[in-house]
Amino acid sequence: MGLDLLVASSGAEFEQLAATAIVRAVRAACTRAGAMPYTTEAGGVLTTPRTECRRQVTVALPTGSTPLGAYRVLTRGPQVLPWNQVIVVALDEYVGLTQADPNSFTRQLKLAIVDRLPFAGFLSIDGAAPDPAIEAARHQSAIDARGGLDVAVLGVGDNGHIAFNEPGSDIASPTRVVELDERTRQANAGRFRGIGNVPSRAITVGIEPLLGAWQVVVLVAGAAKQPALRALLDGSHDQRLPVTALGSHPHLTVVVATDASTAIPATACRDPLANPPGLS
Repeated sequence: MGLDLLVASSGAEFEQLAATAIVRAVRAACTRAGAMPYTTEAGGVLTTPRTECRRQVTVALPTGSTPLGAYRVLTRGPQVLPWNQVIVVALDEYVGLTQADPNSFTRQLKLAIVDRLPFAGFLSIDGAAPDPAIEAARHQSAIDARGGLDVAVLGVGDNGHIAFNEPGSDIASPTRVVELDERTRQANAGRFRGIGNVPSRAITVGIEPLLGAWQVVVLVAGAAKQPALRALLDGSHDQRLPVTALGSHPHLTVVVATDASTAIPATACRDPLANPPGLS
């Protein structure tokens, strides 16, 4: 496992580290696509970004509370990436919700970051589509048409889910309609003002296309995530904890908030950087 583990010592540092990890992954993808300066064979660095790239890069971004601080960091101050070469990809959406619904992940993602940076496009999921299975297939086709995911940024559920790939999801699972785990619905009951109002189904990008991303960044915050984090770092795949499927990924960065860090063996912990990181 090519794991880069960053452990924050405070909430503010977690936000900064998460933003930095996202920037580094996206910058690497942009450089790979020819949208950023790159090192020549002779070792010299081109200081002027290319005005034309070989292709745009696709970056899947999560919703929920965990990435919000990182999004605030990314959207304030001078911009350090060619966001106009980046297409944002939605990871999941509740079945039955329109994009105007306050609990729609599409709406939340637009408010948090998509409408605040000059992205090249946004591949959203229509939770109110007449046939959710057709919508799931359409979303995957849109991702495939752009060569798959370059970067997947993911949160982790209390039950170890990534996107809405719930416990029991196969490592080869495609983008599809899923039945939501009861623990997931309970965790979101507050936003919906009661468990009875939480949708029972969702559309999610599958584990297989997530594993196909060139770079994966996982953000872990909250004491309830400790068992899932510990299992991921143990390196064994357990279908009961879908996040463990990422353990085989060659370019994996895990950013851990202080309240989840006790799940990390002392020998695995390291200071993220000697000084507070910048977006460089």
